[in-house]
Amino acid sequence: MNTSRLAVALATAAAAAVALPATARAACGKLECGTNSPHLAQYAFHELDASGQHRNDAGVQVLALYKWGVPFTPAVRGDHLVALDAHGDVVWSGDDLIGTYLHLEVKTGEGLQQFRLQIDDVEHDLALWVDDADEDLEAYELSWRELNGQMVTTRPLCNLPPPVIVQDGLEYYPNPNATIFYTGDRYDAATKTLLANDPATDDDWFNLACAGGALYKLYMTRHTEVTSDATHGSKLELRQSMLKMYVSDVCGTGESFTHQGVPLHWQNEAGWGFMTWTEYATEAWWGPKGALCLDVHRLGTAMSAEIDAQCKLPACSDAFPDAPKSWPTAAYVVSRVPLDPI
Repeated sequence: MNTSRLAVALATAAAAAVALPATARAACGKLECGTNSPHLAQYAFHELDASGQHRNDAGVQVLALYKWGVPFTPAVRGDHLVALDAHGDVVWSGDDLIGTYLHLEVKTGEGLQQFRLQIDDVEHDLALWVDDADEDLEAYELSWRELNGQMVTTRPLCNLPPPVIVQDGLEYYPNPNATIFYTGDRYDAATKTLLANDPATDDDWFNLACAGGALYKLYMTRHTEVTSDATHGSKLELRQSMLKMYVSDVCGTGESFTHQGVPLHWQNEAGWGFMTWTEYATEAWWGPKGALCLDVHRLGTAMSAEIDAQCKLPACSDAFPDAPKSWPTAAYVVSRVPLDPI
């Protein structure tokens, strides 16, 4: 893979996707604020409990998976959705899930709302962005509608799709409307942190990662449990550093300072990533608690001034004068802005 050319392609397409002023702000408690996150009516969320025993932070609960009017128990095995019968055996998977739907219920102060989250298509033409080895990846094109409300129109779950990018024979976002399901990693939306996974209680929770969003990028760059392997291992604090970088949680408080479509290059110590070192400037070096230093923020000087009012960070040249020749001990990843953000 020609990572230099890919970096330029990603940055150019991303910049074209969303034109934002340098002072644009994206401060909120949602995990992927300002990006292509799943939205069901007014409810934004990033995970569901397939067992149906628990509601997520938005109050959404899974009741069943239906095919031909018959309810089944849904489960996510790694990154593949399956339907189980009463004995726990897999009866539907892959393309057989097209046309099925998850019956969801949301508990609000005004009562209960029910929704149908339908699988319109199953996407198999995916390739990881870091050293793809022809893994068996699967994604789903999803739409929803109310079951007991006034709205009968079907809408996509992910409503801010990224542009399609083809580089060196590899198609990035081959289906911009696709959503990846994956288990093994759980995230706290308010603090933008990766939680320690407890298999005894967390195995039924799965993430819904829309194309172009931070969770999708973590998956595609092998910073998740299911896309890690012997060669591409990443500990919890390393994955969290990547999350902080992607959502620009500079001060480590859970506040994001970015939007989807802002061009950015990155590289970790192992050499993964899309860095040319000919970019306009270094943005920051990142650790699990946020940025360790800050030079030129991806949204420009106005945003840098606003960040500075919340947390004082040294210039990267002062904090790590020998970098990148000598990789900073506390840092996992470095981000750089390819063009002058003004």
